[in-house]
Amino acid sequence: MAFVNLQSVNILQIIFGVQCLFSIIILFPQKNNRRLIHLLFASAALMFFNLLEELKITHEFYLITPSFSLIFGPLFYYFVRQLALNELTQDIALLYHFIPALLSLFFTNYVQLVLALGTISQVAYFALSLKILKIYKKASFDTQSDAFSLQLDWLRNVVVSMVVVSVIDLLRLNLQPVLRLDIASYWYFSMQLAYYFLISYLVVQAIRRPRLFTGLQYYLDQQEKITNKQTDAATIFSEIDQIITSEKLYQQPRFSLNDLSEHTDLSLKELSWAINDGSQLNFCDYINRYRIEEVKAKLASQEHLNLLQTALNAGFNSKSSFNKSFKKLTNMTPREYSKSIKS
Repeated sequence: MAFVNLQSVNILQIIFGVQCLFSIIILFPQKNNRRLIHLLFASAALMFFNLLEELKITHEFYLITPSFSLIFGPLFYYFVRQLALNELTQDIALLYHFIPALLSLFFTNYVQLVLALGTISQVAYFALSLKILKIYKKASFDTQSDAFSLQLDWLRNVVVSMVVVSVIDLLRLNLQPVLRLDIASYWYFSMQLAYYFLISYLVVQAIRRPRLFTGLQYYLDQQEKITNKQTDAATIFSEIDQIITSEKLYQQPRFSLNDLSEHTDLSLKELSWAINDGSQLNFCDYINRYRIEEVKAKLASQEHLNLLQTALNAGFNSKSSFNKSFKKLTNMTPREYSKSIKS
């Protein structure tokens, strides 16, 4: 039974490695996937060395796979940075993050220690990745009216899953000496399968190429402390609000803070500060509030309306964005609200 399980793991490793190499070929022409390609190449290399070690080809000579645990944290972190910050250039600083992995090559006979350090490293880098994603979310909602369609919630879920899998795998490694052989084999196979599905999911998302918010770095550069007084914020917001409502700028589907800046000749940081302070909402919710009020007014005045078309006419660019925003700002779904006014 153990032999069959071992063969199953080896087959999975071969499939995993080949799929990573095939994905690299597909994604290689796209510059914005360079760091994902690095992650895929490291995954393919790990599967190759795992296969050699488990088939006893290199196991007796030298262990290299424990050092890979110190590689994946930095690679994943910089992959997240590329997506969130739209970094297209190769960052030389990335190389310094691999020094611990290189040093660990001299101590791979202490397998448990290297893997424990690797897990700690991964959790730390995953935490940094989550921090970037949190900033990305705030920046997109502060500057884009269609922020709901730009979110990286799928990537956040992958990061959290990676943390869970890494910790469970470390637990497996520490319990391995006292586990029954068949349980240890099944557990190991499950961990490999989990990594396989997570990496495959990243490839699928890269091929789909979802639309992303690309102004995070500019947003961060603009985040300087505003020294205006509270009364100035109210005055600026009143003027902004008048322009948006009188000209119905909120009806533009992808209306952004940058568009408003060009329309008013105010800087992004002044607009963001005034809107946040004056409306107590981020830019996305502030604009969507007017869109929702327009939808609600039309629903109240006309009985037979196409709800989606009404939302699109008000400025929403998709059904999902409309539903999420409506639920967030009214605590009701659009259909629930529609039924409530009819009854």
